[in-house]
Amino acid sequence: MRWLKTFWSWLRWEFSRKVEMGAVIRFIIAERLIKALVLFGGAVVIFLLTKGDAAARIALEIHDQLDLKPGRHFFRSSIEFLLSRFGQLSIHKQTAIAAAAFLYGLLDATQAIGLWMRLRWAEYLVLVATGMFLPLEAWEIYQHFTVIKLLVLAANLAIIVYLIWKKRLFLDRRGHEHGEDRS
Repeated sequence: MRWLKTFWSWLRWEFSRKVEMGAVIRFIIAERLIKALVLFGGAVVIFLLTKGDAAARIALEIHDQLDLKPGRHFFRSSIEFLLSRFGQLSIHKQTAIAAAAFLYGLLDATQAIGLWMRLRWAEYLVLVATGMFLPLEAWEIYQHFTVIKLLVLAANLAIIVYLIWKKRLFLDRRGHEHGEDRS
């Protein structure tokens, strides 16, 4: 049981410390906030699309506004493809996608706000949340390689390496019992 007491002592000490606000942490905050806003917006749009005929009206309006025609710009063709595929899903799957987008946005917003408030637990949350999706990102690259996916994976790996190495997360910190702050 001594190890449990030692662990709780370390945990209290660790989470009482403030995050150093460097350029990388500011980048992570900005990236997570932007991603959260996009995900929240996407969740709202998806939720609206699940409302019966509204989906067809919105899809037609987007189609007209973006002047989507076969063989047009890649971005426009991709939106048209996604809208047509999304319309083929059941209402339950569309709602599940909206809920997942909202929850993922909430996770990113929590990370950003925690780091902005300089709370130490936010660094751990960023590390765990980023690491959780690495296998999925690697699989997606294996299935459908794009340079953007590779860059996202590289950025996430860099964030993980930075947090573990620079911030010394999960590493032994001798002297924490005496109130020494070594970060």
